[in-house]
Amino acid sequence: MRKRFMPVLLGGLAPLFAVVHPAAAQAQVAADDAVSTDEIVVTARKRAESIQRVPLAVTAVDAAALARLNVKTIADLKIAPNVEIVSAQLQPSGAVFYIRGVGNKAQEPFIDTPVAISVDGFYLPISTGAMLDLFDVQQVEVLRGPQGTLQGRNSPGGAVNVTSRRPSGDFGFEGELGYGRFNTYDVKLAGEAPIVPDVLAARASMMITKGDGPIRNILTGQHLGGREIYAGRLSLLFTPSADFDLFISGDYNANRSDQIGTRGANLPTAYPRQPVPVACSLLGVCAPLKPWTVDTDWNAPYHSNTGGVAATANWNLGGVTLTSVSGYRKLKERQNADVDGTSFPFIHVIGRTLDMDTWSQELRLASNKSGAATGGQLDWVFGGLIYDSKFDLEQPVAVFGTVADQFGHQTLRSYALFGQATYHITDAWSISAGARQSWDKKRYLGIQPGYPPASEVDVRARFDNFSVEASTEYRVTRDHLVYVRFAQGYRAGGINGGAASPETVTPFDPETVDSYEIGAKTEWLDRHLVVNLALFQNDYKDLQREVVLPSTAGFTTVIRNAANARIKGAELEVVMRPSDQFNVRASYGYLDAKYRSFFADILGTGVAIDNSFLRLPFTPKHSISFGADYTVPMGDGSKLMLAAQLNMKSSYTVNPTDTQVGNEDGYETVDLSARYDFMDGKLGVEAYARNLFGAHYIVAAENVGGAASYQIDGPRATYGGRLFFKF
Repeated sequence: MRKRFMPVLLGGLAPLFAVVHPAAAQAQVAADDAVSTDEIVVTARKRAESIQRVPLAVTAVDAAALARLNVKTIADLKIAPNVEIVSAQLQPSGAVFYIRGVGNKAQEPFIDTPVAISVDGFYLPISTGAMLDLFDVQQVEVLRGPQGTLQGRNSPGGAVNVTSRRPSGDFGFEGELGYGRFNTYDVKLAGEAPIVPDVLAARASMMITKGDGPIRNILTGQHLGGREIYAGRLSLLFTPSADFDLFISGDYNANRSDQIGTRGANLPTAYPRQPVPVACSLLGVCAPLKPWTVDTDWNAPYHSNTGGVAATANWNLGGVTLTSVSGYRKLKERQNADVDGTSFPFIHVIGRTLDMDTWSQELRLASNKSGAATGGQLDWVFGGLIYDSKFDLEQPVAVFGTVADQFGHQTLRSYALFGQATYHITDAWSISAGARQSWDKKRYLGIQPGYPPASEVDVRARFDNFSVEASTEYRVTRDHLVYVRFAQGYRAGGINGGAASPETVTPFDPETVDSYEIGAKTEWLDRHLVVNLALFQNDYKDLQREVVLPSTAGFTTVIRNAANARIKGAELEVVMRPSDQFNVRASYGYLDAKYRSFFADILGTGVAIDNSFLRLPFTPKHSISFGADYTVPMGDGSKLMLAAQLNMKSSYTVNPTDTQVGNEDGYETVDLSARYDFMDGKLGVEAYARNLFGAHYIVAAENVGGAASYQIDGPRATYGGRLFFKF
């Protein structure tokens, strides 16, 4: 890992500044004593439980912590060990999630993501639209490791659950006005009110974010990468009795942000896994550009509109609770991209259009621990899911001005039955077991460009999977829990609808994982110190990887189940709260990720070779997060809150084929903030800085079929101020 004097110095001084709001520290400290009155409750096992009582690796951050951490989008959340969340390569509204080295950079809807993302219980089908703005969000949970039994489909890597703020039933209004570097401003407003006192309440919020962008196009002088987002949310909470509640949340997001600039990274040297790009050998573009600059000749607008509604109903029937989660989501996106990242009209995506509709219905029946049906010894939950999705995709690609268009329509119908039970052998010792049976049916209808002329294709595929989970936990004392967990996960197969020729539009199979984990969740010093540890090994079979096949269109890239891998690691989380005013938080992640086999042609040479020496993407061997916060009471209801955070990562690659252009040497970032609240918290001002010393790192890189190479840079140093008000 590279050494830099100033970030290391800041790390030593961090306790004087602080990073995690007390509520974030309490995300690890159970709050059933005098230490805290804000217990963080998670639903990792589909029932409300204290985070320190759940026998699996989970990090939760509440609304207060999100504000203190200056978290605007899901990608800003960087405190969970072995978790990477970055922007999608060519989609301002997209996000890429890697948990414990498992994720997917693909932006195509033909490929399911291996990390389950949900908003208010509704599963998001693809990475497009997953760059969630976390305004008016109550809590974010990050579950590490396979969650194939209860969390839904496609979660062999883990799950991220986002929960909206619920109406409180009182009158209230709050807002935030912000301005920062690159002429960026934010306006966030939220209000709530009772409609029928103690029965029906409503909450509404809106957000506008606009900015010029940190990337300069040296060809035109234009600034790229700016954000322009308009979003709103409306929620209703219906509580006619103590035994029934219904929460309905609807949201809409219009994203008009700049297309993310592709920075040319063409090299004049051939490497074992990266030939000299045609952009260099033919066009003479052979020098990588400076960080945060591009010379693109094509930067047409980006448009995405996403919205949906989710409804969760809970009905307490005495010994059991019946839960229904219903949802519908709509996505429309129009994308343009300069794929070659040069000043020549080489390879352009022109008006790629995606139109997607998704709905789901889940029913669960769960025991009430204190109910007569269980006698307090057996907790159980079982249920079923119906999930339906369809999309239309048009992908026009121009090569030196000649356009090849592709049209595709895919439908998905998925069913699942699941259940889990925990038996309390004694007050201290419990055992759990669960299972999930999944059925997926996909059909793709398309017109592929191909050579000879375009052809129609109709491909159908069915997949099914049976995943199990078993664990045992033992509470050594009230504050010390140890556990052992075995879990399986499943990522559905698919159809290569994005293939460049008709004969390569073929199905690929599911990938699976067997995971072994031992862990401990401990609290010390009257719960002022929390130390959590997890050790794990994940064995992946039939990993879905991009390979190159010969076709009538030349060589084409498709997905095949080409690899097996083993990922071992460790995670340590520590939270200290020496006083009510001072909190310190640290985490450490370790990954040892290796392919056990990977035999395929990934370079387009026509020859399959052993690629097991490659590195898995986003698997730094070491990652460290350290932060603290200090609150200074000023009298008369005023207080000063100082915060700082240091994040460090060792070297890794951002590209699954581990090309030279995808290597990242590692980096360190420092964030600082200072906030002053007065009038008993009704007004506040804040100054902040993110990536204070301007550390440069890449979040994506591609060698585009030997034609060109590009990189996408991570965020630059930003700073600014905010005004808060609450009534």
